[in-house]
Amino acid sequence: MISILQKLNFPFGRKKKFEIISPEKLLENSKNVLVLIPEEIELIEDIKFLIEEFPKHMGRCTFLIEEKIYTNIDSLPECPIIVYTQKQKNLFKMPSKNLITLLNIKNFDLIIDCNLSESNFHYWISKNLNAKYKVSLFRKNSTLFNNLVIKLRNVNNTREAYEKYLQILNL
Repeated sequence: MISILQKLNFPFGRKKKFEIISPEKLLENSKNVLVLIPEEIELIEDIKFLIEEFPKHMGRCTFLIEEKIYTNIDSLPECPIIVYTQKQKNLFKMPSKNLITLLNIKNFDLIIDCNLSESNFHYWISKNLNAKYKVSLFRKNSTLFNNLVIKLRNVNNTREAYEKYLQILNL
């Protein structure tokens, strides 16, 4: 039932402006970056890899992490981390207005979505934040909410997918 209602909302989330974007332009013009970390606990080792690699190449990033992932990570970098709980999701598993307001106050220039699978929660965060650039890996509905979608080919595992994603972003 929830997924049906979520899918009905997708056409209303569409707002498109097309422009040519290069990864170099993204990183040069972005002073405040939000990195959306996946919620899947089985990807914890790959999530640790992402959290270690982003600050090395881009010192100005903030991570958005679910509480259960945050508690399973041993060492965290010296970057800002925003931790959200299940209470910050509404009845339809979408972000609450309070969380969206908190994220909009931070005024992010670039949103990098690291999800490999569909995540309506992260889609709606991308939709509701006023960032100029929104980047994600290709998924079924990712083109509705992001203005740069990267499609990876010949990937054997999630670590390799994340390594290619970082390579394409020139990190």
